[in-house]
Amino acid sequence: MRDDEPAHDGDATHLAQVLDDRARRTPDAIALLAPGTEPLTFAGLAERVRAGADRLAACGVRRGDRVVVPAANDPDSAVTLLAVMSVAVCCPVNPGLAQDEYEAYFDVLEPTAILLADGAPGRLRRAALTSELDVVAHDGRLGAGTPAGQLLRCGRRSAPPVVGESVLLRTSGTTSAGKIVPLTMAGMLAAARASVTAYRLTASDRRLNLSPLFYVQGLVGGLVTALVSGSSMACVPAFDPAGTLRLLGELEPSWFSASPMTHRALLDASRGRPLVAPRLRFIRSGAAPMPAGLKRELESRFGVPLIESYGMSEASQIACAPLPQDGTAQGMLPSGSQVGVLGADGAVSTAAGASGEIVVRGGNVIERYVWPHDAGEAFVDGWLRTGDLGELAADGSLTITGRAKELINRGGEKVSPHEVEEVLLNHPAVGRAVVFGVPDGPTEHVAAVVVPRPGRTVDEAALRAYAVEHLAAFEVPERVVFRAELPLNASGKPVRGEMPRLLGVRFGVPAGVCASAVREEPGSARTTAARQTAAAEPAAPHDTLRPGGGRPEGPGPLTVVTSPAFTGPAGATGAAGDPDDGRGAAPRTPLEAALAGLWAYALGRASVGVDEDFFSLGGDPTSALSLLMAVEEALGTALSASDLFDGMRTVELMASAIERGDR
Repeated sequence: MRDDEPAHDGDATHLAQVLDDRARRTPDAIALLAPGTEPLTFAGLAERVRAGADRLAACGVRRGDRVVVPAANDPDSAVTLLAVMSVAVCCPVNPGLAQDEYEAYFDVLEPTAILLADGAPGRLRRAALTSELDVVAHDGRLGAGTPAGQLLRCGRRSAPPVVGESVLLRTSGTTSAGKIVPLTMAGMLAAARASVTAYRLTASDRRLNLSPLFYVQGLVGGLVTALVSGSSMACVPAFDPAGTLRLLGELEPSWFSASPMTHRALLDASRGRPLVAPRLRFIRSGAAPMPAGLKRELESRFGVPLIESYGMSEASQIACAPLPQDGTAQGMLPSGSQVGVLGADGAVSTAAGASGEIVVRGGNVIERYVWPHDAGEAFVDGWLRTGDLGELAADGSLTITGRAKELINRGGEKVSPHEVEEVLLNHPAVGRAVVFGVPDGPTEHVAAVVVPRPGRTVDEAALRAYAVEHLAAFEVPERVVFRAELPLNASGKPVRGEMPRLLGVRFGVPAGVCASAVREEPGSARTTAARQTAAAEPAAPHDTLRPGGGRPEGPGPLTVVTSPAFTGPAGATGAAGDPDDGRGAAPRTPLEAALAGLWAYALGRASVGVDEDFFSLGGDPTSALSLLMAVEEALGTALSASDLFDGMRTVELMASAIERGDR
């Protein structure tokens, strides 16, 4: 087959068949690669997957077993996932969750075993032990000629096998465990084939994969689609805007996919430097709406079309905008699913001009949830309700107009407000809590309103520190409002969508950091003095709403309480949910104190040490952009993503650069 021929995979019904066919037809073609590693050919990948599957079977893993796989974004994780899919039901998980989240998930997933590589996080090992999972210990390179390790049996009874289950994905939901989405082999292949057709993928294409393999976009949109198309996938273990831009030249991908927030970080990092992307053909965007202005900037800077796409864990590759050679459309054209809308009358319509909640059906769409068992309301007459609102156009395209669900979209990460509320309500001083999203351009921020228990007091620093121990970093509320009563509607229910307006919550500069820094030239004496004065000003007092005292009640916006800018000698907490991590150094100057407060705000942490690396603390594109915007508003200093990634990865480095007038 020529490289420019349309890709196809015959009539394969299993990924193992697809991989074996690729290994037979193009054995020396590159399948997987990553920076600093030897590329893996299709023949080499097929050999490792077979060897890994054989070793798992020898360890006692059987068909129908649910096997948990902590998945990083690297070729070894891809091999492990494919090997597990060959012999059992693969359950990829985020290796960065808190121990409580693992335990809650395992409780409803009912897995048989977990694969733990050498060096797996302690919180994951403890969760496996507490949940009594069988453990397959290995060195992290399954099928590479090293022993798979031994199976440590704990005697846990697994869920009965279900015919057709190939992969179980954890997604956000209304319970502490979230929803469990079952992907069949037929469904994954259907979604991958839809992507191949929609993006005209051939064997000559290469995807730069920025999506973790425990997400459907990384697993199905990336790995499975690459196998089906006969193309290659380059894994990026850790996102770094400047580094990712370098990889466009070094690894020569023809496309990549990311959220709008990640695209913004890449665009910012590209300014003032040459952009080398010799084989880039198009850019895909998903996970959140793409602002029109950002789309124009990206297309102008990268010189290729940006294709906005729509999908979800339950239905990968629902629709996308057409490639330029395929014409134009008012919205996104269905590519993998049949699309309709559910009207107010409860009927599904596919007619032009119809609007309502978007519903989908097709070979790439799930037909049930593994958890919760009673999720029948998610389906209507064979259609899956997406929770998004949309309108159908005369040209057959779909335009997304809003969201019906309550999930908070924090830069592409979906946060269940109910899950966060459950954690907050477990705090002994919290009586009631409502978690809501605060819109901020293409993303949302997580906020909460809390009513303390009678006779108890709590401040935001303590509450956020508590949340950090039980939630992933992106789920921790960034703002907390305290009130004696919750705002309710006429039927006695809190209206999440109205909370930002009712409570006066907005995002920009966190309370407690003065926003009145003089906007003078960087490095001037007046600006430096103003910054130091702003940093030294006391934070707003914590509104603990003590019964019988505290501030007077009255109309108007409530005080938004955030962590004080000066964190003191206690330093920083460890990564979310992992008590094994250490603490960082305290601020030594007023400017370091102000910056430490801004860093803690952006990262959703109680405090940050001035010597701690932003990305080691869980920083991602979303929190990076939050930090840069907060620094500019609070201190009048405009920084780029490149500054943060290249030379300001700690508070003390950033403070030194600002003091020198470098920025």
